[in-house]
Amino acid sequence: MTPRSSFSPREGLLLRAVLWGMSALFIAIMITVWIVSERQRVVFLDLETGKPVTSRPAL
Repeated sequence: MTPRSSFSPREGLLLRAVLWGMSALFIAIMITVWIVSERQRVVFLDLETGKPVTSRPAL
């Protein structure tokens, strides 16, 4: 039996598929951004002089 608020009997399956698809897309974008950011050559600058620092600052 289809509830009155549903558009079709298979609406739940469609919404579940859309949710899983969007979740997978979000995770794929996050992994892609992480990989690209790891490959970049980061240059740390001294805040007072504006010149590059040879070692990574301690956080």
